[in-house]
Amino acid sequence: MKFKFSIVMAVYNASQWINEAIDSVINQTIGFENIELILVDDGSIDSSKEICKQYKNEYPNNIKYYYRITRSHFFNIF
Repeated sequence: MKFKFSIVMAVYNASQWINEAIDSVINQTIGFENIELILVDDGSIDSSKEICKQYKNEYPNNIKYYYRITRSHFFNIF
């Protein structure tokens, strides 16, 4: 799929704000079908990971989610 915009959102222990941030991107007037959202989680230990995975499952064509396990390992892709 070709998107008009790709947005990279850094995530780290952001469970308090992540829903609002992601919903803001989803609700842009350009239409979410035109947006690719890339969530990059630097090893959150709160519920950010679960929240991001829920959005990824709901919008599998638009959202990519990367989670970093440790500082020395690459990201897992969900």
